[in-house]
Amino acid sequence: NLSSRLIHLCLALFLLGGVFLSRARAQEEQPESLCVVLALDNSGSMEWNDPDGLRFTAARLFVALLDIGDQVGLIEFSTGSRALTDGMVTINSPADKEALIALLTPKSPEGYTDIKAALEEAAAMLSEAEGCGTRTLVLLTDGEPEIESDYPEYEEEALAVASELDVPVMSIALTPEAVSYTHLTLPT
Repeated sequence: NLSSRLIHLCLALFLLGGVFLSRARAQEEQPESLCVVLALDNSGSMEWNDPDGLRFTAARLFVALLDIGDQVGLIEFSTGSRALTDGMVTINSPADKEALIALLTPKSPEGYTDIKAALEEAAAMLSEAEGCGTRTLVLLTDGEPEIESDYPEYEEEALAVASELDVPVMSIALTPEAVSYTHLTLPT
């Protein structure tokens, strides 16, 4: 319903604000840019958990709040992971923000929830980021990792990839199922 979706959007924006608060603290000590990868779940379950694409609205707002000099990488994931940007993109002008925002249009949800693929894509993007004061991954998802085949080690491997990132993973859970997995097991 509408009130539930609005609550989720407000929660997402509140949690995204944590990135900027930690950045403000870091700027007091080190005025380098923020390097953030934003990974958006677009699995099939998003069709009923976020039918209006509010995660894309939150992502567009997030990008709009970034400063000149910040770097951002955008990822969409479902059965696999797809980079929406060519690695990390440095924001040099308002036009750069507009181009990034244009990439964040809702697409038809489909497939599984391969969080590991998104984490691996984020690792590749963050490894090329230079001159960052704060590095982080923001993950918007509605559920536990789920892949097409039976693979018992999958979740353990996904957690290992997250730990190897050596950056905070700010997981925004769009459902109670996502809370149980992402908030209790991913590093922050």
